[in-house]
Amino acid sequence: MDFDAALHLELVGVVAVGAVVVVLAAAVSGACGGDAFAAGWRKERARVEDDVERALGDATLMTYEQVAAKKKASSSPPAEGEDMCVICQSEYASADEVRVVPACGHFFHAEYM
Repeated sequence: MDFDAALHLELVGVVAVGAVVVVLAAAVSGACGGDAFAAGWRKERARVEDDVERALGDATLMTYEQVAAKKKASSSPPAEGEDMCVICQSEYASADEVRVVPACGHFFHAEYM
């Protein structure tokens, strides 16, 4: 192999390695359709959240003040831990939005569902 052929072969190798590096960098950075994938993911998440809202309905969403007033009107003694979110175990503030699970009557912060 003469000097010119070796130089051309080396140059082709360097260009090929450079092209592979550029393609890998683009794939890792999300430049190759990453935004389309993320947009699809956001759309699917919004659809699922809409399904949850539709399934639970507006009747399950209220403020904790409304819950407390409803509990006082029912004249049943308050159960242990009833003023706490069943998910995060923190006490409710009066303006917190809560949801009630219709089947069992447990309350939790609305942002968790």
